[in-house]
Amino acid sequence: MKKALLVFTLFFATAALSQDDLGQWLQMMKQDLKAQKKDVITKGMQTFTEEEAKRFWPIYDAYNSELENFLDARVALLKGMRMTTSR
Repeated sequence: MKKALLVFTLFFATAALSQDDLGQWLQMMKQDLKAQKKDVITKGMQTFTEEEAKRFWPIYDAYNSELENFLDARVALLKGMRMTTSR
């Protein structure tokens, strides 16, 4: 449900904002979502020891970096498709 809302918001914002404003908005949205994700995971990891947390966070950060690259490529593809169909 959250993904659908995010996609809907993204497409709505694309039409409503200029490219520069959209880029800034997307960056702010990404940073906010990252912070929220880390908060949720941290709350769920209350039973982790300090050693477990030291091992977990680098793996988590690497995973999120790869996921972000994938999602950025997907957004670029969707933008390309939108440009192609709007001609």
